[in-house]
Amino acid sequence: MRTSLRRTACAAVVASLSLLATACGGSDSSGKDASGDKPAVTHLTLWAGTKGSREIVEAFNKSHKDIQVKLEEVPDNDTKIPNAVKAGNAPDIAVLQYNQLPKHAAQGEFEDISAQAGETVKANFPESVQQLVTLGDKVWAVPNDAGVMVMFYRKDLFEKYGIEVPKTWADFKAAAEKVKKADKSLSLAPANFDANLTTALSWQAGATWFSADGGTWKVDIDNKISHKVADYWDDLADRKLLDASEGEALTKQKVDGRILTEVSGIWAGGYMKTGQPDQSGKWAVAPLPTWDRTPASAMFGGTAFVVPKGTKKVEAAMEFVTWATTTPEAVKARLAEGTSSTLPANPELAEAASSTFDPAYFGGQDIHAVAREALKTMPSDWAYSPTATTDTRLADAMGKVKAGDIRLSEIFAPAETATVADLKNRGLKVAQ
Repeated sequence: MRTSLRRTACAAVVASLSLLATACGGSDSSGKDASGDKPAVTHLTLWAGTKGSREIVEAFNKSHKDIQVKLEEVPDNDTKIPNAVKAGNAPDIAVLQYNQLPKHAAQGEFEDISAQAGETVKANFPESVQQLVTLGDKVWAVPNDAGVMVMFYRKDLFEKYGIEVPKTWADFKAAAEKVKKADKSLSLAPANFDANLTTALSWQAGATWFSADGGTWKVDIDNKISHKVADYWDDLADRKLLDASEGEALTKQKVDGRILTEVSGIWAGGYMKTGQPDQSGKWAVAPLPTWDRTPASAMFGGTAFVVPKGTKKVEAAMEFVTWATTTPEAVKARLAEGTSSTLPANPELAEAASSTFDPAYFGGQDIHAVAREALKTMPSDWAYSPTATTDTRLADAMGKVKAGDIRLSEIFAPAETATVADLKNRGLKVAQ
């Protein structure tokens, strides 16, 4: 049933393509010079703002003589790609976040790379990751890294206050109460003032915000599961069990060791290592607490490679992308600096990532091993919104939550209403 739901949801994205864009012909990249006698060097342009991009490009260029990649560090491909495609000057390859993919695919801004990458995606990535780049049975991107969620916790302080590592969210709440009772200056976790975090936790809890049947979209953001998640964090905040600091104040609380857990993507470990160096050896990593003890995680961040519409070098672009996402050499080059704890979306590359990250900060624990197991537990029927309106409205509403004007549970209804209206304005069918 989940696979069927996903495929019908993706079919609606394909319907969007026919409504919102005109299909273009395929690209050509022969790899030979005009005479056809000898190999020619194919030059590619990559737009990326992710850490380690320069290192991975340098490593590729050293090992490939017939293809050379030029990196342009573009921090916001989400807004630049549409204009570049329209102007006909888009790069050959770009890096985007998973939640940004559907709207760009619906606008016809990517090349269909099913023929070049379909088998690679199917063979190397978990179903829950495949579904983020496969829309309407067509592959539009290749997964790069996975911001799979875990729980970082202060092992030393858990031992000091006799706190068991939470297996469930009920356990997590009990731990928050115990911490605050032991020392009012401490908090188990920061308050949930992040729309993307709320989205990820709704996914982890089993919500399905977008699906479709026969080309008709169903939008279900304002549902019981989302409210269960929001009500839970609202309750913790109401009882002042969380740290409500923000910005520099929150950073200081973390540096001072007054927050005992961090519920985040595995990438956060690298930031903790560089931002809170005095706490080396005191942290550990555990799977995310769940609602019913059944292991479950979700994606909080993560990127994929796309081939923007209009390039004539699809084959060469995919040679770079395939190398970057399937070889240990690429991972080691990208993470060589040793300060990033990101997890490759390809589980087989977790060991290569571990080899670049000194485990001493986490007491010798291989945190990538924990993340790799968590990657297997993500519900595989999640789909991101095909319109930017959803994320925009959630982010706007979260500002009101921070100000204390509304509760977290009140962010969903306005986002759903605005999303439905936008989809209808785009000519898409939406179930009432």
